[in-house]
Amino acid sequence: MSTDRCAFCGRVTLNPAAFIGAFPVGSTCARKHLLTEARLRGRSHSVRFVKGGRKHAAERDTKTMDLFGEMA
Repeated sequence: MSTDRCAFCGRVTLNPAAFIGAFPVGSTCARKHLLTEARLRGRSHSVRFVKGGRKHAAERDTKTMDLFGEMA
């Protein structure tokens, strides 16, 4: 089993903000080390940015029952 770890801090990175070569960079480290598209535009070919951003909370599923529904 391989886990992706941030290239800077070594923490497990589930949703990387960028990749330096094949190594993922977490969103916090990307901000801390100023890895932004506007800042690196046209200068670095080894940095790839992940499109799509963060994932939001799940949508409500009508088939699943409420855990604490109808408690009186």
